[in-house]
Amino acid sequence: MGQSKTKLHIITCGLDNSGKSSIINRLKPTALQSEHISATVGYNVEVFEKGSAKFTVFDMGGAKKFRGLWETYYENINGIIFVVDSSDELRLCVVKEEIELMLQHPDIARELPKTNGAKIPFLFYANKMDLPNAKTAAELVDLLDLTTLMADRPFNIFASNALKGTGVNEGFFWLQNTLLRQSNTISSSSSSRGGRGRGTDAIEFIYLFIFLLLSLLFLHSFIHRSNKIVSVTQLTPFAPVCLSMCVLRSA
Repeated sequence: MGQSKTKLHIITCGLDNSGKSSIINRLKPTALQSEHISATVGYNVEVFEKGSAKFTVFDMGGAKKFRGLWETYYENINGIIFVVDSSDELRLCVVKEEIELMLQHPDIARELPKTNGAKIPFLFYANKMDLPNAKTAAELVDLLDLTTLMADRPFNIFASNALKGTGVNEGFFWLQNTLLRQSNTISSSSSSRGGRGRGTDAIEFIYLFIFLLLSLLFLHSFIHRSNKIVSVTQLTPFAPVCLSMCVLRSA
């Protein structure tokens, strides 16, 4: 049997008409890609594999009436994709407001367990890079103040053209590697704690055995000084008793 794949959950957000569904479509294997993409009503769920990971991606509708649904999917996600229409300068202020709202939500603001304080990473796509008035990725970082907003978590931004696929896989490759590193940190942390626990039990076992054996030797010496001669060989049968007590103690 092959090695099991790491299961990762991603939520994809952004305003309506930013190109979220088109980007997700490009991320799927070629055989699963659709020729025609329609606007997302509510949300869609896509499942696909890339490398050593199996992704469940929630494609959230970007219209104002659907944005309230976003937070219902924050709890168990590993990463966030936020798609920005880089040609829609008028609504960049709305984009920033939505990002700020996301960051204030407890499920997004929290530190991930067993990762030394790491937080959910953000991947931004500066989509529609082919349009004449499109802002560059660097310009969007400044206009959205991403360096400040994302100061406590991993983030990256990639210029993309979802219709042609330009920049899409490059950005997702960064997110995938970031998530797998975090996942490996969690696994290593759990394994290390398990190893330390077994080692501690073994040391306690040895110390207890030595303590009980020394106690018997002390008892032998005390009896000998009291002129009640008891040979060491008479005490030897008690050694298995010490061992049995240690086994019970360590169980």
